[in-house]
Amino acid sequence: MKSNVKLLKVISIVSLVVAILGISVAFAAMSQVLNISGQVKVLSGEWNLTFTNAVFSDNGTNATETVDTSDPSNPKPNLTGTTFSNYEIVLTQPGDKGTYTITVGNLGSIDAEVAGIIWNTGTLNYVGTATDPVKKAADEALVAANLTYRVTWLDGTPISLGDEIDAGNSKKIIVTAEYSSLATEMPSAPVIITGKDLTLTFESK
Repeated sequence: MKSNVKLLKVISIVSLVVAILGISVAFAAMSQVLNISGQVKVLSGEWNLTFTNAVFSDNGTNATETVDTSDPSNPKPNLTGTTFSNYEIVLTQPGDKGTYTITVGNLGSIDAEVAGIIWNTGTLNYVGTATDPVKKAADEALVAANLTYRVTWLDGTPISLGDEIDAGNSKKIIVTAEYSSLATEMPSAPVIITGKDLTLTFESK
């Protein structure tokens, strides 16, 4: 009888071991190996925002531009890759309208957007050249009342943060100076108008 009990225990232990091995085999049969492999490649990119052209138009009026190349280091007007400066639009009678159309080209391979806008003063400054203080003040007030001077995109929309120039494309800025056709007089001496200097900062989109 005792020998039968011992045999039963041995059989039970063996059965348990077999059962555990069976479970292990079952788990091993359901295992799976997943692999992810590959690489990352960073391509070369070119950043190149530049002024490519600036064209003056009198818009069929008597407006003119001042052109002076006597000083090659500082011609009037002066166009470089990143600067359009030293321009002068001259208006001589009511209705005169002079414009510069300036092309900003994205010659690189990276899309760009306007990230910073700085105006020189934010307002126009009128400085008369008449020697008589009374006439000088009157000239300044007259021109201020009759002059339209603005810098916008070509379609007339304001230049704003987030405006985009995609790679390979260009966008045009227009500088407009116009003396009202309804004006009945001109200043007694030239009036110099400034304050629309603009600095644009572009960043990648």
